[in-house]
Amino acid sequence: MGKIWLPANPPNSTHKEFEDVTSMVIVGANGSGKSRLGAWIDELEGQHGLRVHRVSAHRALMIPEYVQPRALEQAERLLFIGSEHPDHSIKQKRDIRWQNSPTGHFVNDFDVALSWLFAEHYKVTDEFREACRKTPGVAVALGESKRETTLRIWHELMPQRVLQIAENKITARKNDAPEYHGKEMSDGERVTLYLIAQCMAAPGNAIVVIDEPELHLHQAIQSRLWDQIEIARSDCVFVYITHDLAFAASRVAAKKIWVRSYDGMKHWDWHEVPPTEEFPERLTLQILGSRRQILFVEGDRSSLDLAVYRTLYPERLVIPRNSCRSVIESTTALCTLPQLHHTDAYGIIDRDHRGDDEIASYVEHRVYAPAVAEIENLFLLPDAVRAASIHLKRDPVADLADVEKFVFGELEKELAVQVNDRATFQVQQRLNSFPGVKDRKGGVAEFSRTVQEYLTTINPAEIHTASEVLFKAILASRDYAALLRHYNRKSLASRASRNLGLADGQYPQLVLRLLQSPDRTELRDRLRDQVAVIPKISG
Repeated sequence: MGKIWLPANPPNSTHKEFEDVTSMVIVGANGSGKSRLGAWIDELEGQHGLRVHRVSAHRALMIPEYVQPRALEQAERLLFIGSEHPDHSIKQKRDIRWQNSPTGHFVNDFDVALSWLFAEHYKVTDEFREACRKTPGVAVALGESKRETTLRIWHELMPQRVLQIAENKITARKNDAPEYHGKEMSDGERVTLYLIAQCMAAPGNAIVVIDEPELHLHQAIQSRLWDQIEIARSDCVFVYITHDLAFAASRVAAKKIWVRSYDGMKHWDWHEVPPTEEFPERLTLQILGSRRQILFVEGDRSSLDLAVYRTLYPERLVIPRNSCRSVIESTTALCTLPQLHHTDAYGIIDRDHRGDDEIASYVEHRVYAPAVAEIENLFLLPDAVRAASIHLKRDPVADLADVEKFVFGELEKELAVQVNDRATFQVQQRLNSFPGVKDRKGGVAEFSRTVQEYLTTINPAEIHTASEVLFKAILASRDYAALLRHYNRKSLASRASRNLGLADGQYPQLVLRLLQSPDRTELRDRLRDQVAVIPKISG
């Protein structure tokens, strides 16, 4: 563990010192100034006795035909300063190594990092030979060179590849396949070797700044690579600069910093990501890293809900939260975190079988439910059916009548199922509202009595009858809007495809494509009004 400093925030304060840090992730949107912050940390070189080694995101990955042999001191000077001249010092690395452009200069030092690995390996080997010569007959421990560490980490990450670093040449092969030169390796293979080499070559007890540590790396090895490197260089503090939220969240033990903005004059608006109970870390990072306002919705990243909501609310960052409870908790919690005071958030939950009173109670917390039972029913709204029919050059009046007939017919077939489902939902909601005993120190008798008294307020027959009356009234009145508001069956829209001359499942996808078309503003607005009246903001 070590120390690291970040610039003053606000400007008239002192630099912030973080102690006992093993790693730090600096995350922010593109253009927020996070790479410039990495360059600022690099310029701490020499202050507080620090050594800093920064690996730029603008890096060449060209492996030379043969690695040029260099003395270890020469390789170190070239790698850290950019010059082997003895009159040049580490204080000049901004001028020489970075060419006075710390975040824009394209670094081409792969061959130098490899030269360092060879030189350090030869030094370890020579020291071992000299120790053996001086103490004949006495067993001498052979330490692992950084080149050997590099190979070990590589093979743990890529067991299907054999990497060889010998005779001033880099080669690789896949299992028993023919050998090929290192310059023919994939981008992922080359960047893995490059990053390991750079980190192995870093000075002892240094701050190692890695800009875009995930670049060209497959997600399957990102976390494991940096775990292995951090273990191998446990003397160093690693600072990762990224906009990849998945990578940021994967560094579980790291201190997380969000860079909100940079004024171009050495001042950053940065905040430490709060370790909250309300938000999983990855979600917090996603919120902090976005410059858009937030919309929490039910579902997951693969759900149709997410595609629809992102289409209807393009100006907002739509975040799936799986369950209704998670949507409500996230939306409410966002307003309570001072670090997120800039964020404007709303939530949308499925109506399901919820009553109007329950839904109204959520509105004060900025949580809304659509005018339809679930998002799939949006596709069955008259506006959607007519738009699809016209697009298919069919008769929209006839198609809408046909779809309505189909949907009413399906409700008639499963009337008992819908009645029981709604009644079950209502009972579950009441059971979930059980307040518990007033005297939490009481015994079993008091607890049993409290439960029984609460259960007497739940009238199963009354709940079931109310549910039955609701659905029978919908069928009797042929109230299509009410049907879509209360009828829960996700497959309805998909099966309605046949009523428009399409194969099963094609109709919802067609409507989604229409919604995503630039010239369908009116259709989007009409369906959006049926979801929630959430204020539009500039995107």
